[in-house]
Amino acid sequence: MQIDEEFKNLIPKLTDDEIKQLEENILEEGCREPLVIWNNTIIDGHNRYKICTENNIDFKTVEKNFNNREEVKMWIYKNQLARRNLNDAQKIEIAKKIKEGESKLAREKQLSKLKQNNVNANLAQMENTVYVNSTQTEEGNDEAEKINVNKEIADMVGVSECTVARYNTIQNKAPEEIQNAVKDNVISINKGYEITKQIKNLPVEEQQDEAKKLLDEQFNKECRELDKEHRIYCKITDAVYKPISVEITEENVGYWLKEKTKDEIEFEEKNINEAIENLSKLKQLLKKFKVIRVVK
Repeated sequence: MQIDEEFKNLIPKLTDDEIKQLEENILEEGCREPLVIWNNTIIDGHNRYKICTENNIDFKTVEKNFNNREEVKMWIYKNQLARRNLNDAQKIEIAKKIKEGESKLAREKQLSKLKQNNVNANLAQMENTVYVNSTQTEEGNDEAEKINVNKEIADMVGVSECTVARYNTIQNKAPEEIQNAVKDNVISINKGYEITKQIKNLPVEEQQDEAKKLLDEQFNKECRELDKEHRIYCKITDAVYKPISVEITEENVGYWLKEKTKDEIEFEEKNINEAIENLSKLKQLLKKFKVIRVVK
């Protein structure tokens, strides 16, 4: 069984955690999903193949039939788009490659048909045709009226046409650091587009430094948001679990109130009423979120 590096590199790499989890699953349950091969070459299941061969674990294979390598590549792209938990930028990249591959296969098919029919004039014209690619930016271009590739890609991926256009703008006009941050899901496409707009009028030599500065600011902002989320998480957890962490008996309540004055007891009663009100709101929201999760 062979490994084709071009086919292998078409597939987004798993993270270290994903590989570790896959290995644990295979060691525990065996290789449940068969490897997909074409002409004795792996086209899906490279990580499973590596784990199985290193640990002497049996695996099954499924043979696919294709006419050429381009068809294989198209299948790999479509298979990844359908099954992997990819971010929007990765999905758009794959969808663009699918559209480009479809155009190439269609062109080759038309050329082959023309050659068979020996239509020399049309053949010459066909060979000089420039096909629309999937790089329309949000500002648009002269090819937009021919084929709205952005819309086709958006429909394929499940995002808006605007999102695809913004991604293309980033890839065409943003510094490499912003491009990579979007591809790696460090920042969203919308945030990458905002930064690209902010720096587009700067001299080229200043854009990279400004992009790095804005990325750092975004990172610090997200860290503050995460810190805020963590504090709120801890407070709600305490609100739920602290009341049930002690047994409420007359004796225990007596210990708690032993040194308190009448005013202090009334103040505590007010706090308890507010706590009950908050917990009632929390309970209602839990029911709402439970329904949302079930629907999803």
